[in-house]
Amino acid sequence: MTHAVLSPEMIRISNEIMEWAITYLAAENENIHRPKGSQAVCPFVKPAIDNNTFLLAFHPEVNGKSEEHLEQLLLSYIEGFKKTGPFRAGDTYKKTLLVVLPNVPNDESYILDVVHKRIKDKFVENDLMIGQFHPNCDDRGVYNRRFRVSIAPYCLYSIRQMALHDILFLRDKKEWFMAYNAKFGQKFKNGDLDEHSTHLEEYYLMAKRKYDIKDNTR
Repeated sequence: MTHAVLSPEMIRISNEIMEWAITYLAAENENIHRPKGSQAVCPFVKPAIDNNTFLLAFHPEVNGKSEEHLEQLLLSYIEGFKKTGPFRAGDTYKKTLLVVLPNVPNDESYILDVVHKRIKDKFVENDLMIGQFHPNCDDRGVYNRRFRVSIAPYCLYSIRQMALHDILFLRDKKEWFMAYNAKFGQKFKNGDLDEHSTHLEEYYLMAKRKYDIKDNTR
């Protein structure tokens, strides 16, 4: 993965982002309204921080003027992320990469939303999830539509491994659901869900019916 050499300014921004990650992303939040389990904005952040695999890559050269440049930059991280440890079963979820774009002005931040829509298919195809965060992001919480969940102090993308709960984000397009079903469908078929995940079955079965997916479909 290519990234910028850190200047004092980048170190200052890194500290701000880490503070935001710890006090917002990894913290319990009364606005999440998740029916079971953790109420952290992103339950994957604390394990990644604790495992020292919460990674930041800076791209100060990105100014928010070119969708094509930003799209190609994000796609270039797919293979590098997959080749970055940890690799042990169960530990791949303890890895998060933030691609930070500190020089995208606030009034240009909506480019992250546009590019996110263009690249999500490719990330999902590779068993990865990507989310955009920026000062103006209007993405809402799954269980609380009043909550703007992806507000961040700087423009950035978050990349992580696809997880079981991602049915919540992958049920709205057949290609996404097919990738999810290939990875996790057997868990639902076998009833292999823990107490914090049983509520996901409703969303899984709804998507399965919507796309007329049979048990033997891979």
